[in-house]
Amino acid sequence: MQRIREKTLQWYKIVRDAVGEGKKEEEILDILREKDIDLAYLNNLRPDYYNREYHLLFNCVRGMALSADERSSI
Repeated sequence: MQRIREKTLQWYKIVRDAVGEGKKEEEILDILREKDIDLAYLNNLRPDYYNREYHLLFNCVRGMALSADERSSI
């Protein structure tokens, strides 16, 4: 559980910084893929699996980006 918490916080910080720079969700996901070696598995997926995983990750990034954006406007 601790590792998952740390990974989530790491992603949130990356997303928050990227939102502050005006990055879009697709760009943020690319940044996460560059910074998180655990996402390297995406490179080896079949196209149908990749699409499913991409959409799941995209929705995670979108949620974090919306949260980061809301917090910055408080």
